[in-house]
Amino acid sequence: MRPTYETDTDLDRELDVATKLSKEWRCDVTKTKKFYPVDYVATRDGRLVSILEIKTRNYTMDELERFGGFMISAEKLVRARELSEMVRVPFILVLKLFGALGDQGIPQGETYYRSFYNRERYSGEVRLGGRTDRNDPDDRELVMLFTRNMFSRF
Repeated sequence: MRPTYETDTDLDRELDVATKLSKEWRCDVTKTKKFYPVDYVATRDGRLVSILEIKTRNYTMDELERFGGFMISAEKLVRARELSEMVRVPFILVLKLFGALGDQGIPQGETYYRSFYNRERYSGEVRLGGRTDRNDPDDRELVMLFTRNMFSRF
């Protein structure tokens, strides 16, 4: 089985974002099982309202732009889109960035999101990408890059 690199810190950061989204959007946000196509599902009054993928990164949006944009697995997007179409709710990609430092050197997060609706075409650039620093050939795959103008600020 392929190793996973998700850390407890990653999961804690995702949960923090999910909790804030739940309050802001007045919905319940529930974590899905490991290896599910999305990280969370959002419900309101017991009805499914969206599916969510939450990503956190230690970069600013300006730094991501220098890399060509925010990179996400094309396979993950395909699976999320299929699920979104099947259950007829939007797929929302949420991006929390921790690269900016505040006055006292404490990371200041910026949160962005992008909603995808049924049959909407993804408009990011597709390329071969992924990590090369872990010596894991399975870390390379087709990825899609999303630039700043493809997100809304939360």
